[in-house]
Amino acid sequence: MVKEEVLIVDDSRSSLTWLSQLVSSAGYGVICVRDGREALALLETVQPDLILLDVDMPGMSGLELCSAIKQQKRFEHVPVLFQSVLTDSNIRIEGLKAGAADFLSKPYQPDEILLRVKIHLKLHALQTKLEVAVERRTQQLSMEIIQRQQVEKNLIESTQRLQSLTAHLQEIREEERKRIAREIHDELGQSLSLAQIELDRLSGIVGQEREEVVQLFNRLKSCLASSADTARSISENLRPGMLDLLGLKPALEHHIKTFEQATGLPCQIKIELNDDLELEDRHATAVFRIVQESLTNIAKHAQASRVGVSVLGNEEGLMVSVQDNGVGIEARSSHGRNAFGLQGMAERVEMLDGQLTTESLPGKGTRVEAFFPLGGKIHDD
Repeated sequence: MVKEEVLIVDDSRSSLTWLSQLVSSAGYGVICVRDGREALALLETVQPDLILLDVDMPGMSGLELCSAIKQQKRFEHVPVLFQSVLTDSNIRIEGLKAGAADFLSKPYQPDEILLRVKIHLKLHALQTKLEVAVERRTQQLSMEIIQRQQVEKNLIESTQRLQSLTAHLQEIREEERKRIAREIHDELGQSLSLAQIELDRLSGIVGQEREEVVQLFNRLKSCLASSADTARSISENLRPGMLDLLGLKPALEHHIKTFEQATGLPCQIKIELNDDLELEDRHATAVFRIVQESLTNIAKHAQASRVGVSVLGNEEGLMVSVQDNGVGIEARSSHGRNAFGLQGMAERVEMLDGQLTTESLPGKGTRVEAFFPLGGKIHDD
């Protein structure tokens, strides 16, 4: 076990010898110096655990030496015990200001000296252990912070990659919907229409002979007409043709009018888009899908009697708002499809650097509002 070292600074040879023998007899290492400046020079190479310092010394006083020692950070917590015959309280106050930890009065009491030395060395050891523990814990916390920051960075990067992938998949899905809708409308729709025409011609040729044949042809024509309507409906749901042919406003007006006819819910429509506003396809699609999904949720869950749809757009951005006077989101929160619908809308808006807000009160309805900035940064696919 390493001995704890005590530095004794005293200009009196007899006091120095007596204190040295007393402290070393208690098992401590001792370093003796008779001059303050010599002590400062020695402290450049040694690190004592405690310093016994005479107050009244020629040249550099104990107070001056203590102040000089305490100005060095590595001696900040090393206890300094002053020894003096002086009883003036001002001297004691000045000593405490200089950094002293305690005072030993002359004439010395051996037991008191050893007890005070033991107590202050123990306090110094505890202070040192505490500093080491704090430093170790600080390093651990620093490492944990660095690791956490790296985890957060990785999470942000992963989220950004996932958002880019989601945006890309959304683009692909919309393009695939457009292709399928076009094929259903152009190929299947035309084939069904042609079949109806040919069936009419065939009905005219053979229908005069037998009434049963006429009835059969009528049923077939009804079936074909129903199939054609279904094909048009599927095509419209996949990708409204008016969105590509006529633009956002006519497509929204047509969809809302169809919604009114299907549900019987009156809709107040306000669509104002600047004439010189040129929308990218993904902005127009996102706005249409948000209105479409909102109206679907209202029809299925809101129990509303009135709906309002507002779409305002200029060079700064697009503001979309769909509001109803139904039961509110909390009352219909058990419907998982509704929750997924809101999540899907939020993802669409976020992919275009927009903001989605939802306000709802039980029994007072719900308002879904989305804002899309135009001309700003858009996520790259």
